[in-house]
Amino acid sequence: MRNANLPLAQLGQVRAVFAGPIRTLHSPRHPAGVPSTWKSAILKSRVPDAVHVSALGLRGDNQKEKKHHGGPTKAVLLYAAVHYGRWGLSLQPHATAHADVLRAMSKDVDASHYDFGAFGENLTVDGLMEQTVCLGDKWKVGECVLEITEPRGPCATLTRRWMRPELLGEVKATAAAGWYNAVCVEGAVRDGDRVTLVERTQTKWTVERVFHLLEDSVFSRPDVELLHEAPWIHDSLRAHLARRLRTPVSSTG
Repeated sequence: MRNANLPLAQLGQVRAVFAGPIRTLHSPRHPAGVPSTWKSAILKSRVPDAVHVSALGLRGDNQKEKKHHGGPTKAVLLYAAVHYGRWGLSLQPHATAHADVLRAMSKDVDASHYDFGAFGENLTVDGLMEQTVCLGDKWKVGECVLEITEPRGPCATLTRRWMRPELLGEVKATAAAGWYNAVCVEGAVRDGDRVTLVERTQTKWTVERVFHLLEDSVFSRPDVELLHEAPWIHDSLRAHLARRLRTPVSSTG
């Protein structure tokens, strides 16, 4: 749900830290489907102690789909803790109803467990959300400094992880997808660390606004052109915006 009236965030806190390897998983695409084998790093484990964050992300973390996740501009994925209350109304009952099938997905992680980390993030944070943070924001998190680079797109891997195909559309409608960060200063992070705004260079492009610009079927072409020309966005996002401009769909503006 869009809300342009929320004040921009200045301060937050880490609620949980997650990392994990690429795992071989076995599950259907929906609870009544036929199981198949697939690989993903979306099932992450909670990290109880301080963990080092380098330019490529958290120690012990990995990504399978390098085209869409990971790398210097998508090193760390943050997700707003506030979303878990809303998702709990639909996703938690779904997880309970299909717990046996979800548990069979992995040999070493209980995929039926609904809690922080359910969206495959590295850091679950209080005080920040897509409507209240902006592209280019730099945040001190523990010892490191992270720069927001782009929203996370609706993820088909997320729907497969939960065996809930409609989750893709639900994330797309709400923009509750999380956001990627580059690592400006390496260092350790841990549960409970303060998240403090270091620098905000612009306030026009919140993560939520950019998400809808990239994902909605009807969008403002002038806004896409304006963001595409911004000198501070990274090449991957610029390429995504260029593809958007070539998309033969209805647009506003």
